[in-house]
Amino acid sequence: MPMAIAQSTQGWYRFNGTSKIRIYSTRFETVTVFNPHDVIQPPRGTWEDYVQGF
Repeated sequence: MPMAIAQSTQGWYRFNGTSKIRIYSTRFETVTVFNPHDVIQPPRGTWEDYVQGF
């Protein structure tokens, strides 16, 4: 049976003077850093794959 699941995503953004994107997950308490210009990156098998593909 379909049902609604409460979820949320929040983001705060600021320029850091580089091409790198840094994202912190409060759920996993880890940071990922990647360059969006590097389009061919192997999947890591973690939550980081979702934000890089987003």
